[in-house]
Amino acid sequence: MKRMTTIVGFIFVCSTAFAQVVVGNGYVSYVWTAPSGSCGQNAQAEFVVGLGTLYTCQSGTWTQVSGSGGGVSSISGDGTVITNSASTGAVTLSIAGTSGGIPYFSSGTGWASSGALTSNAVVLGGGAAAAPKVSTGVTTNGASELDLGVNGTASGVLGLNGSTSGKTTFTAPAVAGTSTNGITVSNNLLVPSGTGVLPSYSFSADSSKGMYFRAASPVFTNGSDIMAITSATGVNLSSGSLFGWAAASDPTAAADTAFSRISSGVVSLSTNNANNGLGAFTNCRTVVNVTPVTVSANVSTDQNLMAFTLPANCLNTVNRTLRIFVAGVYTTPAANLSTLTAKIKICSVSGCATGNVATVINIVSTANPGTVTNNAFNLTSYVTTQTASTAGAWEAHGTFGVDLGATTAVADSFFNDTNTGTVAGSPSAIDTTAQNFLQITIAFSSASASNSATERQLVIDSIN
Repeated sequence: MKRMTTIVGFIFVCSTAFAQVVVGNGYVSYVWTAPSGSCGQNAQAEFVVGLGTLYTCQSGTWTQVSGSGGGVSSISGDGTVITNSASTGAVTLSIAGTSGGIPYFSSGTGWASSGALTSNAVVLGGGAAAAPKVSTGVTTNGASELDLGVNGTASGVLGLNGSTSGKTTFTAPAVAGTSTNGITVSNNLLVPSGTGVLPSYSFSADSSKGMYFRAASPVFTNGSDIMAITSATGVNLSSGSLFGWAAASDPTAAADTAFSRISSGVVSLSTNNANNGLGAFTNCRTVVNVTPVTVSANVSTDQNLMAFTLPANCLNTVNRTLRIFVAGVYTTPAANLSTLTAKIKICSVSGCATGNVATVINIVSTANPGTVTNNAFNLTSYVTTQTASTAGAWEAHGTFGVDLGATTAVADSFFNDTNTGTVAGSPSAIDTTAQNFLQITIAFSSASASNSATERQLVIDSIN
């Protein structure tokens, strides 16, 4: 009896609201979506919740028999962003705000519009009761680029907070548009170890060249491994690599001088071709001359024997020491009892006849017995730079050994230098940064056309 009352009441409501409606077998199903297509003769009517529409099965097809789509018939606005025109049925809404702004909750129950936001700027939260905002220092290019900082005001800074404490920063230079102006990083940069093919640090122009980490050592690669810095030996080159100098100020220019490895413990000083062995040490290293030089002028003044060109800066280091050895023979006629004077000179002009001259060694023997032929002499000296640069001065000492006997069976005599202080150039100082000349001389105290001296050997060696 109760069911019949419900059905009759529903049919009465439907009849009142929607005119005459046949409702299937007297039952109604409440559904969320409208039925469609074919249906059975005794199918229950279906009421679509939310839309307020009623469907029944008529002639085997679902047909809408009531409702106009339902929906909202009225709304209350807050009078700020959205307002209602107080209509019934269809609702007319009006919105108001700032062009370029966005709505936000100004309180727990109210909302409002923010001010206009800068184009392409990043929107930042305003906090409780405050409008969202933008910062002139945080913008984009409208696509894929994030820009920090403001030209003319402040350099951009990217900050990365640590999980425990502190912050790492990347700061742009004041003139950031110039690629040579670097970025300032507050912390060390740690990168993956990398490989020889993809180095940890490389270049956009060629990513195969750079530096990576292998076998506990930084390794430099140029497409193939060239050099490593090891804890055992310091700098290590690969066996086929050269240590060279370019022929020009551009270090990428072709090398004209290089050290190269020939085999274990053997190094070649070469020109531009590896292992050609055509290089030579010159700057105050070992110099040997065994081409005899003979002098026999009828004079009692200094006569030049062997010489050596001192390259620029050869002696431009305080305490740089040259070990100089001279050997030769002399001949005098009968009744010429000359003393012999051996000298070592450093000169600004080749030959020492002009320019500035520093006579660093000057040793005089006693008289020879006369009528000697090819008696030996030798001179061993050490010359040390005491003052370098434009006012060169040297501490120099040596020993002059001479065979003063009538025959070679007699013991030789030895004479020391008499220097008591440093020796400088005259008439002016000698510039050790420039090219200079080392000259060996000998003099007989009594002139004779029969006097002669031959230097047979000169050895110069820088001991440091």
